[in-house]
Order: sequence, then C-alpha cells, then structure tokens
Amino acid sequence: MSLGISFVIFLLAVIAIVAELILYFFLGEKLSNLKIISKVKYSDEEHGYIVKPSIPLKILSSYIVLASPTSKEVYEIRGIGKFKSRQTCVDTKNAVEEKIRKKCKINDKNKTLGDMLLELAGVMEGASVLRKGDLQILILCEEDFNATDTTYILLIAYTNESLEKKAEKERIKLKSEQIDDSALKCVLLCPRTRLM
Repeated sequence: MSLGISFVIFLLAVIAIVAELILYFFLGEKLSNLKIISKVKYSDEEHGYIVKPSIPLKILSSYIVLASPTSKEVYEIRGIGKFKSRQTCVDTKNAVEEKIRKKCKINDKNKTLGDMLLELAGVMEGASVLRKGDLQILILCEEDFNATDTTYILLIAYTNESLEKKAEKERIKLKSEQIDDSALKCVLLCPRTRLM
C-alpha cells in the first residue's frame, strides 16, 4: 500500500472519531448554550437550528439540531458534508460507520424493525442505521439533487429517542393548548338531546 493511500485511510479514521464525538455531545444540550446561526422551519410544529460547533470538522459543512419546543433540549443533530466525488463520500461514510461501530461496540442485534425499514428505504444510498440503547445513528451518502453540479451529501444524524419522545409530548401539549375545546366539553359533559 502506498504512503499516500495509507495517509488518506488514517485521515479518514481520525475524521470518523472526531465526527462521532462532536455530534454526540450536542444531544441533550440546551439551545441557549449553542451558537445558533439561523432557524429552519420544517413544519408548523418543528424547527431546526443551524448551529456552529466550537470545533467544526472539515468534512462537515453544516450542522442542524432539532430541539424540543418547550424545554429546548437538543434531541437530534445532523452533520452534513458535501463531496464532488461519490467514491470519496462513500469511503468517508464507511470510515465513519466503522469507527462508530468499533468505538461504541455496536452490532446489528440492537436494530429495531424501524431501523431495518429505514435502511431498506435508503438502500440506494447505502444508508446505515446504528443503535446503542436509545441512541440511533443514521449515516448515508446521497446525491444532492438541489445542487447545480454533481455533488454528494454525507449525512450523519444522531437521535436520542428518549429526548425525541419528550419533544413529541411537548409538541402535542402545545398543540392541544391551541385547540378551542369549548364544543368538546359540551359534547362530553352535556346530557344527550334530541336533534329534532
């Protein structure tokens, strides 16, 4: 193996370890402790925040966090990198996946049916879903169809499912507080009357 190829493999391994650490430390963090660049609206109930990490990685050009609406705790972090070459994107994805598997001692026994379906849906992009307890890690490389030239996106997403469930409960509670329930109370509490 040539010195150049060895160096590239070593560099990808180091990048994979650092990527795993930087992304993981965002989970559970309060939004107020992060450097927020801008807000992204996904739906009426869900927003993402583009953040700047204190130690950005060269392979990731943007970081997006999702946080619970009330407690403002980060339950998901997405690191996104862009590559001109599909092979470089795939090699980096594989290096990240291998390092995370080894470091976290992850095997496929931990996968849920949902994980397998997610991988199956992303089989064209070679999506991988790793699981350790309530931590789900999605890693994939796909073509960026929004780009004007051929670009490939590496996505590394860490989701803490316990915090994600908490966020969903907060969203439901906020939505229920917005609903006018006066008619519901009448239907439930009033005696039955004939409509005719």
